[in-house]
Amino acid sequence: MVRGAGDALAAVGTAATWAVLAALVATGRMELAIASTAALAVRTSGAALTTTVRAGARLFRTSPSLDDWARFLMVAQAWTTRRGTAAIAPDGPQVITAEGICFAYPRARPRSTASTWSSGAARPSPWSARTAPAKAPSPAS
Repeated sequence: MVRGAGDALAAVGTAATWAVLAALVATGRMELAIASTAALAVRTSGAALTTTVRAGARLFRTSPSLDDWARFLMVAQAWTTRRGTAAIAPDGPQVITAEGICFAYPRARPRSTASTWSSGAARPSPWSARTAPAKAPSPAS
């Protein structure tokens, strides 16, 4: 609704500007060369004004998102992982294990220890992903 009213007012203003320029040229109060320069100025300033208004509207639409992003970065600082002082081997860990893992919803009654589980994963050998070579065909007998 507001955008439609703004567009209508802009159209009325533009039409009034062109009407005044045409009237000034028709009555001889303005030369055609000056009116052409004024027409160019009207079109250029209209385009610049439209660009400025659209940029302001885009900034207005995205500013809440930027504020949310800044708040998220402040909160996320507490969630970041912190590395210890132990050195990690250049080839990384060989075995990763997790023991006594249990899932529970926040503020829920804790589950019994019978529902916990453990898991482990060893680093695969570079040869384990390869397939065995195909056998040569046997000679026809």
